[in-house]
Amino acid sequence: MIQRIQTVWLILASIAGSLIFFFPIADILSQGEKYTLDFNDLTNVSGRVFTTAYAYTGVLGISIVLNILTIFLYKNRTLQMRLCVYNSLLVIALVGLSAYFAYSVLPLADVALGVSAFIPFIMFILNMMARNGIRRDDKLVRSVDRIR
Repeated sequence: MIQRIQTVWLILASIAGSLIFFFPIADILSQGEKYTLDFNDLTNVSGRVFTTAYAYTGVLGISIVLNILTIFLYKNRTLQMRLCVYNSLLVIALVGLSAYFAYSVLPLADVALGVSAFIPFIMFILNMMARNGIRRDDKLVRSVDRIR
């Protein structure tokens, strides 16, 4: 059933993930030059691409699609719970990738985290809330089956 509360959590997680495409992950100041890290690459002020972050973009895209796919698998609650856990692992990978690109690509850099650096934490919480809602529904269905 699509009208369950976990559907709302999964949609909100997808929307939050989509917001990463619009805000920078970090602003980096290294050796007097300013760089901006977004979902796709690390560029300096003049627009020269310093490094690409296609792995970040790929993991983010998979996470958003997996959230949307999980919504429509409502008939298989165990698979839904498993996909929520896998998606949470992808979100943890997003945090690791953003830390890698922000802190280890440029040596001795001052990093100011942007809005998109904190969105994966929100996505993680929303995924766990959706998983708990799915688990609650599964327990309810199993208890009703026991009564019959």
